[in-house]
Amino acid sequence: MSRIEYMESILNPVLLTDLDQYEYRNRGYSAEIFTNAEGVALKLYEKRFGIDTTFFEYTVLSQLKSGEIACPQVIDCVKVGGRWGFRYPWIEADTFKDVLSQQAEKMLQLANAFAVLHTRVHCIDGFDCLPDQDQYYRDIILEQPHLKGGEDVRLLELLSDMPNPDKLCHGDFNPRNTLMDQVQGYAIDWQNAYRGNPLGDLAKTWVKLSYFGYHSPRTNDAEKYWVMFFCRKYLSKYSQLNDLDMEIFYQWVAIAAGILSRSDEPLKRFWYSNLIDIFHNDYEQLKRMVLE
Repeated sequence: MSRIEYMESILNPVLLTDLDQYEYRNRGYSAEIFTNAEGVALKLYEKRFGIDTTFFEYTVLSQLKSGEIACPQVIDCVKVGGRWGFRYPWIEADTFKDVLSQQAEKMLQLANAFAVLHTRVHCIDGFDCLPDQDQYYRDIILEQPHLKGGEDVRLLELLSDMPNPDKLCHGDFNPRNTLMDQVQGYAIDWQNAYRGNPLGDLAKTWVKLSYFGYHSPRTNDAEKYWVMFFCRKYLSKYSQLNDLDMEIFYQWVAIAAGILSRSDEPLKRFWYSNLIDIFHNDYEQLKRMVLE
């Protein structure tokens, strides 16, 4: 049995001829979301992602059906033409990003909820289908031509010194990939999950948000201020809930910036590379950026 045949046998997809019974709701980077009249949601990946991505996220979500973390509860796998996806009960909630833009007066409350949700993710032990953080990060760093010639070695040395607890890490925990209703937060979009050190996951979130707080042309000065206010309160709450070693966190910021510098957007590549330089050459500035 080939690898593809094995995945197909595990997923055992329901074959749909069309989407006539479904209504389009929204889309993300890799997939579209639809719902039907029964309140069932369908996440349908674009063809370029194939069976592998669906198999991985479906497997992760199947593992998380225990209820330790609020997330999509998978029902089954679906194939529509050449596209793969899965179904789950629709979650009636807005993304943290949308809630933040609509309810700025609740920024502190939302930052706290964001930290609580991330903490719940990190309380879960790693499980078999997840890639190992250390190897996952090493492969990404070594793949990037712009890091060769010394920076890749420095980042790998930092990585080798990091403690390596075996915890669930979301891999792309940000206000677009999290939902908030009147009761709780939900973590969605698990296709980048891995197992390892939660501080690496935390740093990756901060690095991504720092782009919009300091460099993005899509955020004005007021929006930049509120993004970084949210980041500070989120880290502060996370620190209250967990044993957060800030010196190790700053090292993870450099590593995460190296990982994210593979972005295909020039402005993001510049910012992430700049963060690595700040870590090496102006450590006090990095501390001010995080804490002030």
